[in-house]
Amino acid sequence: MNSEQSYPQFSFFKAPITNKIPVAKPATIPDIYRGITSIYYSDITLQFRALNDISERRKFKQTSLDFVTFAGTFSQRISTGLIDYSGYMCIDFDHVPADSFDQVKAFLIDSIPLLETQLLFRSPSADGLKWVIAVDVKTYSYELTYRGVVGYLNQNFPKFNEFVGCIDKSGKDVTRACFLCHDREAYVNPKYLLP
Repeated sequence: MNSEQSYPQFSFFKAPITNKIPVAKPATIPDIYRGITSIYYSDITLQFRALNDISERRKFKQTSLDFVTFAGTFSQRISTGLIDYSGYMCIDFDHVPADSFDQVKAFLIDSIPLLETQLLFRSPSADGLKWVIAVDVKTYSYELTYRGVVGYLNQNFPKFNEFVGCIDKSGKDVTRACFLCHDREAYVNPKYLLP
């Protein structure tokens, strides 16, 4: 990868979720892709997925998993702390049926040309997908843009909605945290892999 290449940035936070202050250096899509496909998050992801109790899982996730705000960079993770939009949005698909998982992933990568996939990876729970796309929030607010994307998916791809699981509505919040985990098979847009 060309080290001089400049990519949009967003904030990276060390666990726990109560941490409102990001690390000093913002992250990029290539940074997160390298992190989640390497062994860096493999042990903690295995620990999380070994938990069967829902409340234990929730507590572990909130206290132990690092996270990012794909929507932008923040001085602190509150709406008034937004420094700049990244041009990214993370759509969170929960409870994707296991027998449809590969089909959903392929569909998101190949079948929606207006919403170009930047990064796509399995959620910490392993039954969901984190779909990071490029968006323009210059005309409409982040929340309206999010609602527009969800409406576009519902309107234009009804068959997709039959097997996708559910879209997490909390993604409309610009400060929304996305927990990071290990996914050796994560997809990244090839433009980020150019030399």
